[in-house]
Amino acid sequence: MIDLATRLHNTIAPVISFEHEIEIVDGQGTWITDVDGTRYLDFACGIAVNNLGHRPPTVEAAAKDQLSKLWHAGGSFLYDSLVTAGENILEVAPDGIEKVLFMNSGAESVEAAVKLAKKTTGRQGVIVFRGGFHGRTMGSVSYTTSRVKYRQGYHPVVPSVFITPYPHPYRWGMSQEQANAYALNELRLTFKHVITPEEVAAFLIEPVQGEGGYYPASREFLSAIRDIADEHGERLAAEGEICWGGMHSWKEMINLLETVDQPETLGFQADLAHTLLYLLGYNAPESTLLPQDFDWSNEEEFAVAYKKMTASLRPWTIDFHVAQNDGEVHGAGDHDKTGK
Repeated sequence: MIDLATRLHNTIAPVISFEHEIEIVDGQGTWITDVDGTRYLDFACGIAVNNLGHRPPTVEAAAKDQLSKLWHAGGSFLYDSLVTAGENILEVAPDGIEKVLFMNSGAESVEAAVKLAKKTTGRQGVIVFRGGFHGRTMGSVSYTTSRVKYRQGYHPVVPSVFITPYPHPYRWGMSQEQANAYALNELRLTFKHVITPEEVAAFLIEPVQGEGGYYPASREFLSAIRDIADEHGERLAAEGEICWGGMHSWKEMINLLETVDQPETLGFQADLAHTLLYLLGYNAPESTLLPQDFDWSNEEEFAVAYKKMTASLRPWTIDFHVAQNDGEVHGAGDHDKTGK
């Protein structure tokens, strides 16, 4: 009998790789079980796709209920579940957001954000920071510089994307202040020698780089680029995803935004699934609003906690998206392997 790893090699395109050859057959909560019955504590949670753990009862029940009725109708027919999901989101969405759009992945959301910035500003340039991961689709890979292999073989990428350094004090052998100064000077030189700031629609930045090396941007650096963006009428969005090296605490995100204190320029990009993890305080127990073993059928307790968090983040939110187009938390692979 051919083992699963060999069958995988013979069947699945090599663009997908796996960290381990452990063959799993079941998952529940934060635990997975292999073919021999050995249980493992899963710290990856599907690379932040299974944000509520494996098979949370309420999500599983809702998915089964929907699958027993209707799978997909696209734009051919009207159906209640689509509209109801949108209405539920708008109830907790930040002020000023009047409509929602369901998207399939983070990469698609990034591309939509860039399109929005270009459309509303009438400008075409986008400034990205070296080491950032923003997706692997043909558009989003143009903004991704965490690993060169993502771009290898796909040139030319989308034009008018300009890469500038992200402060890496440890890697550069500098203090944080020195790294900030160097990165800001390079940004100013980009405006002097490569593209005028009046041609830039947006900055795209991770407050904490993930694949780029797990580097947090200091508040001073974000405040400085906020000033630059504000001076030239550009938009600056801080992604709220929590997966690889993200901002793990909703309180820390608010502290960051309050320190910079420019809501019209530096704001919060809310992702329904990823931001939900803030409630459970993953890697930030001091910010926990719900226990790790929370009973998701307790809608009243969930609503109290969720409204507390969203009320605090709402004044700072400038973008909002939902990663899955059917409301289910699902997926395969990770940023390194699927491009999502």
